[in-house]
Amino acid sequence: GILGPLELLLSDPDGNVQERKEMLKLASESARQLHRLFEKVTKLSAMKASKWLFKFTPTNISEVLAKATAEVAPLASQRNVIIDQQLENIVATIDPLEIQFVARAILNNAVRFSPAGEHVALALSTGPDHLAFRVIDQGVGMDEQHLRQIFDEFQVSDVAHHTEGQGLSLAIARQVAIAHDGTIDVASQKGCGTTITVKLPMAAR
Repeated sequence: GILGPLELLLSDPDGNVQERKEMLKLASESARQLHRLFEKVTKLSAMKASKWLFKFTPTNISEVLAKATAEVAPLASQRNVIIDQQLENIVATIDPLEIQFVARAILNNAVRFSPAGEHVALALSTGPDHLAFRVIDQGVGMDEQHLRQIFDEFQVSDVAHHTEGQGLSLAIARQVAIAHDGTIDVASQKGCGTTITVKLPMAAR
């Protein structure tokens, strides 16, 4: 996506202006994708090596989840998917930016693999010493093999298996949950949608 268009541009410096613009656009977008991949690989590697600096602070988690939903809203609108939020004001000691990343990654996948016109639910609840938020979609679901791999980086999958690209966002999400002394779990069945649940303690260690 980068080298091909650039080689064509170099081999034909006097080519059609519009075609040159299209090739430059392709190379630019491919470079951005490569940059995002590099950032995710660097982040995941640092987290797995316990070298990522988390910034824990008392935070209203409903505000964090609302921000994540707003970030995914354009994609939801494009795909005609409705995100239903069931949030309440809950203050917990978390890293707000990283938890927002987690929620955004899960919501993004849920919206991307939901049929047009369907709903994705985002629900927040609490227990005696923990909170949990879950994202429920009505997509095609996953078989047991892919359930075991969904949080592993660089797992090959297709659009029927709820992830795309290199699977790095969900791998990072698992590391964020671990850093919070929490968990991230998935429940799914072919043809019956998918539920991903993030459970976090109310207070960080």
